Amino acid sequence: MKTENYQLLFESGDTYYDSAYGVDIDQDRAIQELKAHGVDLEKELQNFYDDLGDKEGYAAQDVLEWLGY
Repeated sequence: MKTENYQLLFESGDTYYDSAYGVDIDQDRAIQELKAHGVDLEKELQNFYDDLGDKEGYAAQDVLEWLGY
């Protein structure tokens, strides 16, 4: 059986990054996203705060950009 690699697309045809357009998330959700992407919080959380600020909320696309999307 041949296995194909497919890019994950959402119903609207957008990528994960595109689906975050105009979406705001709170700090807890941003940290969950960092963890889900394998960010070592002990080493990288301060870098995240230095780059995006230590604040109550973030634009979801800003978080994804920080993650390299």
